[in-house]
Amino acid sequence: MRREHQIRVIIGTIIITVIILIGIIFVLTKLTNNQGDFLNIKKDKESSELTIEDETVKKLYTYVKNKPAIYKYKNINRDNMENEFVLRMTWNAIENSKDILESIEGADIKDYSRYSISKDEFRKVAQRILGDSVRYKDNTFYFNEKYFSTGNGYPLVKYDAKEKKYETNYEFGGGQARAIYEVINSCKKTEDTIEIYVSPIYIDKFDVGNILPILYSGYNFENNKLINEIANNVKLDDYMVKDEDGTYFYFDNEKMSELVDLNVLDSYKYVFKFDKDMNYYYFYEFTKIEK
Repeated sequence: MRREHQIRVIIGTIIITVIILIGIIFVLTKLTNNQGDFLNIKKDKESSELTIEDETVKKLYTYVKNKPAIYKYKNINRDNMENEFVLRMTWNAIENSKDILESIEGADIKDYSRYSISKDEFRKVAQRILGDSVRYKDNTFYFNEKYFSTGNGYPLVKYDAKEKKYETNYEFGGGQARAIYEVINSCKKTEDTIEIYVSPIYIDKFDVGNILPILYSGYNFENNKLINEIANNVKLDDYMVKDEDGTYFYFDNEKMSELVDLNVLDSYKYVFKFDKDMNYYYFYEFTKIEK
């Protein structure tokens, strides 16, 4: 009888222990998932490949859509971000990311590209995109490079110190229809970063009536000269991947390899770092990969 009682006690203890362990595993799983809830990704200790169409990659890539600003300031990191770069990339996220735009309180949205946003809300976006420790000075700036504007105008984002707000306006004249699109080569996730490997293609005659674009492998920002023509009369849509609203697009790697030799293109790496305290990824650096 006593032995049966001891057996019951042991079985009961085992059952309680199993229940406690299941509870602990459940809590730990929730914590791990919550840490990766932003952009729906779990953080692993070992690096792993991501697909180009992963929702995490898509959203982070949208945050750095302003390619002229990126490639003008090559080899960018947390220690050398110029003031204009910070302002441009912040506005880039405002214009191109729905989740960012919808999170802004009191934004006066007149149409697709004409906004009025308070200084404080602008700072929140800057910290969200470029990290909580980002530093910059409020100032008026051009969103795009003059030589990479479609048509004859390019947007000026004005800072009103009296009203403490940013708002868009346009200056006309002198614009040239150029663009920079990228071939996405691969994506990788490490313990605390997401890395996107790309090769840029510089486009002339972009969106100019019936004239088909010319593609180049390089560009000199000091004298605004395109370098090394690699293809002409190109129907861009035949080689591009786009989402429904056009906020995420890039050159398809396989299709572009049939048109040009991808080995002649330069390669770069975007690095997005995970902020454990804030629970999100932010742009950390952009570097050229030496051949």
